[in-house]
Amino acid sequence: MKLTKKGKRCLLFVSVTVLMIVFAITQMNAFAKKETTSEYFSYIVQPNDSLWSIAEEFGGDEDIRQTMYEIKKLNQLEGSSLAVGTRLLIACPQ
Repeated sequence: MKLTKKGKRCLLFVSVTVLMIVFAITQMNAFAKKETTSEYFSYIVQPNDSLWSIAEEFGGDEDIRQTMYEIKKLNQLEGSSLAVGTRLLIACPQ
């Protein structure tokens, strides 16, 4: 059986769509698991705070760099700069 050009494009579109749906479902499940296994609290950035100092204060025994990464990811931060008054969501140490 030979597919036409239009048929090949349609098959490619359906395949990519299915892959995107599977990827989205797995990502939602991973996020939902993360949400249900941790407790969070808010922290307001104070003068002279840095992402490093906040991670050091609230990271528990975890590596500070890992805590910084998690704070950035949870709060959708692009860089390490923080503005005074910014509300950060921080996972409670486990």
